[in-house]
Amino acid sequence: MIANNQVTDAHYQAKVRDLLAALLKPWGKAVCFGWNSGGLNKDRGFQLVRLVDIYHGRGRNDTIITVQIKTS
Repeated sequence: MIANNQVTDAHYQAKVRDLLAALLKPWGKAVCFGWNSGGLNKDRGFQLVRLVDIYHGRGRNDTIITVQIKTS
């Protein structure tokens, strides 16, 4: 949280990831799409099993897809 109880984008994303990690059962899969490979991470009990980079051409950001399995 920052001044005036505003929530930062990073804070919101962390809360969503925490919620998803709590909802998934062990050996459940999470597929994340975005511009980074952060996904749900080891610190939330996930193991990366696949990473795909989709190139869209010059002047456009790549899309990074991660597939992760909840191991704990």
